[in-house]
Amino acid sequence: EEFSEREMQARNVKRGVKSEQLYSGDILIWQVAQSAEAREVELDDGIAPVYPIHTVADLCANQVNSVDVTVLLHDSKQPLCVDGMVSTGHWGPPGRVVRINEDGDGGRELSPEEAALRLSPADFARAKEMEMKMDFRWNVQHVTRTIYSKFGLTEKPKENALWLFHAPPSCTAEEALNTPAMREQTTLKELQRQLSYLSTTSKRQLTLHVVELTFQPGGTILQQGLCPLCIRFFDDRVREVGSEVIFVPNDGNVQDVLTEAQRHLKPEWGITGSLRALECADSRLHKVYRPDHPARGL
Repeated sequence: EEFSEREMQARNVKRGVKSEQLYSGDILIWQVAQSAEAREVELDDGIAPVYPIHTVADLCANQVNSVDVTVLLHDSKQPLCVDGMVSTGHWGPPGRVVRINEDGDGGRELSPEEAALRLSPADFARAKEMEMKMDFRWNVQHVTRTIYSKFGLTEKPKENALWLFHAPPSCTAEEALNTPAMREQTTLKELQRQLSYLSTTSKRQLTLHVVELTFQPGGTILQQGLCPLCIRFFDDRVREVGSEVIFVPNDGNVQDVLTEAQRHLKPEWGITGSLRALECADSRLHKVYRPDHPARGL
């Protein structure tokens, strides 16, 4: 029968039927109570909790909270894709592109975003996809540790981090789900509630998009008085040819940003001359920032 974690409840055998709100059709299951030590939750290789199953209630809770999650790992250098358009120099609709599987048994038609990314001159790794078994009771740190493990990444405290999104980060302006301000006890279930999980026709599988950062956002960076910025480089054909995360002082200005960005230019990008910081919106140039403009105001 249908059930939820709220419908499988322990009952007090010393109380009356009415007090326990038992009705015709209810199913009673008698089992020996387990000690607190037997019910203790352990970590699997120090990564994520493994919840013991000793009773039917434990089994029901396990089935209710078990979830298959599709995880896509994106390169932090993946170009921006605004409204389905990538700055590749090809501004018309992309043609039909079919990717053949490695084993050669057919292929699939790429989405417009995927087709546009394949035309980008920027050097970045394609997104990797993997399906993982998770538990809604896990904290966010258990989710990130599992992703580190499954993708073979190395977790380096205070040196790198994973950001989680409900959509490809290069295509959305939404903040990461696991920002430093998030409570440590936030669960996967709470992240799932932020997503429109049920569509009008069918139940969609939970999908997480992940980006590995080369620095640890939050306290350490702020204590050093630094402001991290992602700089995207465009050539004279308005093609995004590369990107880099730089750090400038909190009290720095645009000239500090341009000076630091100049150090990361690569010859193959073909960018020469002075750099400028521009604000563009609705296909129009709105502002050219002066060199003395505060970096925190960008």
